[in-house]
Amino acid sequence: QMTKAMALEWGRFDINVNQRLGQSGGTVYVTGSAVDYWSRSGTDVQFQVGYNNAFRRLSYNLSATRVRDVNGRFSNQFFASISLPLGDSVHAPTFGATVSHDSSGHSLAQGTLSGTAGVDNEYSYGATATHDNGGNGTDSSNAGTVYGGYRSPFAQFNASYGKGSGYSQASVTV
Repeated sequence: QMTKAMALEWGRFDINVNQRLGQSGGTVYVTGSAVDYWSRSGTDVQFQVGYNNAFRRLSYNLSATRVRDVNGRFSNQFFASISLPLGDSVHAPTFGATVSHDSSGHSLAQGTLSGTAGVDNEYSYGATATHDNGGNGTDSSNAGTVYGGYRSPFAQFNASYGKGSGYSQASVTV
């Protein structure tokens, strides 16, 4: 089944280049796309440059994205993320964090802690905390979620609870 956007696309150009910088120098990557549509004039253009590497157990990624829409408006987004196992065992939890900021003033920061337990990794758990500054004069907000799961030979059980500015949400799935 074709999506509406795909059906209206008449021209597309994509580029994806990766370059490893020696044995431990990390990787630089560049991606880009230009898309034209039947239903309107102008071209959507997106360009991203990034770098990822690891230092001991810490993995990290940095990227910058520039977008030009069909009306010629530009926007920029900057992104950074890290991932760090908190120990040497196979069941050590992993801490992750991401930060993004765009040219409209919108910033988002998120931290996660997740892991597995059990002989066959049948238990999973995690927690996420998010801070959103809103941007463009909107209110900032905070949110948090915790979840856990169990995979038996016959079924998968999951439960989560989240709370944020003005809402809370809980779910159980089997």
